[in-house]
Parts: sequence; C-alpha cells; structure tokens
Amino acid sequence: MDGDTVGDMITITRKMIINDDLGALSQIPEMFGRLAAETIEQDGFDLLKRNRTKMFADANRNRVKTNKKLDSFGLNEAYRLFKEMTDKKGRPINVEPNYLLIPPALITDAWTLLNSVYVNQATDKPTGDRNPWANRFEVVDTPYISATQGKGETAGSDDEWYLLPKPSDVSLFSISYLDGRETPIIEQEQAAFDVLGVQMRIYHDFGINEEDPKGGVFSPGK
Repeated sequence: MDGDTVGDMITITRKMIINDDLGALSQIPEMFGRLAAETIEQDGFDLLKRNRTKMFADANRNRVKTNKKLDSFGLNEAYRLFKEMTDKKGRPINVEPNYLLIPPALITDAWTLLNSVYVNQATDKPTGDRNPWANRFEVVDTPYISATQGKGETAGSDDEWYLLPKPSDVSLFSISYLDGRETPIIEQEQAAFDVLGVQMRIYHDFGINEEDPKGGVFSPGK
C-alpha cells in the first residue's frame, strides 16, 4: 500500500490581506482541496504504472499481446480478454467493461472509434460497416499516464491504454482514508511572532491499495 500523511502550508502576511481587493485569499481553501485531489490522482496513477508488470502479468490473462493498437481489432481483443476472466473457481466473473482509459494522444482515435456509427474495419475510418463499438464505452483521457509524466518505472506512454469496469464492480486499486475522512483537514493560526499575518495548512491521510487484477485489461499499444 502507498500511504502517508501529505500536506502543505502557506503564510499570508498582513500586507497581502490588505491588498487583497479581489478576494483571492478566500479561494485558498478551494486551492488546497484541489491540491489534495491532484495528489491522490498522481499517487494513484503512479502506483498503476509501477504495477503494470505485476498486475497485468501473463498469469492474469489481462494483457493484450496481439492487435495491441487502439483500433477495432485491438478493442475486440481487450474485450475478449475481459469477458473471459474467471474467478478462483474458474467461473466467469460476469462483469462488463465500462471505461476506456487513454492518454490525451489517443483521444482522436478513441472518439473516432467509439462515436462513429459506421467504420471501415480495415482502416478504422468512419465509413463502411456498422461500428460494433459505437457508444460502447466511456472515454477517460488523463495526462497522468502520458509520455510527459513520470520516469523509470512510473514513466507514461502515448500508446498504452486500459479497458476498465465500474470500480463498484471490481477495481484494480482502492483508496482508504484515516478514520474514514475523505476530505483534507485545513487549519489556520496566527503566524510566527516576527510575521504579521496568519498561516494556513492542509494535511490529508490516505492510502492506495492494490486490489484485483481482474479490474482491467491493459494494452501496451505497440
């Protein structure tokens, strides 16, 4: 599990308070809340990328090995792998995939593939045969898995993509919070004696846990 107390602090001087004509300082709690949400997202996607080899190992049968590109053939292979997943007793898990998770570089391919009523199966252009994938999955694009993010074991890619179910059905990872508190704690106090002003701090206790490899199918894209 990746878990710890994370936080940040800001000092607001008396001069800043007097000059705050636009009320920008009142937005600090909202800024802190956004920072907390972004921290959870960053840690979650880093954990996903670090665990690609283990979570999508050959033994789990949830890694696309042929037709890896995001097109009608690749999506068909990912869907087949997902639907053929079984529980510990060898029975189908009977869960539907709902989300196509992609880096921004694949957004045009994803929209063309999923929003076109007709598609040429040979070229994936929006003409030809009726498209079996039209409106089939919800596209979720995030820069956290793109080639611009991470290094080494957390390096992203502009080719990789995932087929995922609803987290309520089965999930690759889960988030837990200390004492069940999902919102960060924001506190305010007078600044140190040599500073005229106040200090605000935010801290949040959460952990991200590995759950079930059956919570998704992964394709390296090439």
